[in-house]
Amino acid sequence: MYPILLALIAGLCTGLGALIIFPFKPTKTLMSASMGFASGIMLTLAFTGLLHESMMISYVLAIIGFVLGALLILFLDSLLPHLEFSIFEKGIIDKKMFKTATLIAIGISLHNMPEGLAISAGFYHLPAFGLLVAVSIALHNIPEGIAIALPIISSGGSRKRAFTISFLSGLAEPLGAVIGVALLSSVGGLIPLALAFAAGVMVYLTVDELLPTAQRYKQPHGMDFGIIAGCAVAMLISMII
Repeated sequence: MYPILLALIAGLCTGLGALIIFPFKPTKTLMSASMGFASGIMLTLAFTGLLHESMMISYVLAIIGFVLGALLILFLDSLLPHLEFSIFEKGIIDKKMFKTATLIAIGISLHNMPEGLAISAGFYHLPAFGLLVAVSIALHNIPEGIAIALPIISSGGSRKRAFTISFLSGLAEPLGAVIGVALLSSVGGLIPLALAFAAGVMVYLTVDELLPTAQRYKQPHGMDFGIIAGCAVAMLISMII
């Protein structure tokens, strides 16, 4: 029960990220920097956290999971333009930006599930370690919430819509924890596959969506400093745990 509660709290921090930006008007510099910040965190945690842990257990499952995760987002990327989003696009001005926000939300939801599983695995190993994993995930969920909410608001969406989508994407985390609690003892060998899968999702999402979107605002220094700050925060989190 405790791993699920920890995962729920960590997941709610995605919605917290959306609330943080509400007092501010999205500017080009803020958008570029926030996208860069989220990119730095996601890439660093993907390579030095999720993928590293997966490879420590099984190189084969790590490679398979990483490729499958990237291919899934590639599939979603090709599928989304053909889906009908008219019921969600009321008030949307920039459809391309809204598509980017949608992909970000989907990708973050997908990798939140393995993160929830990771919290369960950490708690299963040692309760204190599970708590530290949950804290680190909660910290990087905040900028992910920002990364979801900012493009939604910038595309013409309401703050309510931005918060709702950010909040819902975070609920995938406790779902992953439930799966972890239920299946960890019997399918523990699949954990490296799940971790690498999440890494593949994060890397493809960052390279294909976050960084190109940051570059659209033509604020290279904002993006660069955001990436550096994101990497530094991710490394600090990794050092703590």
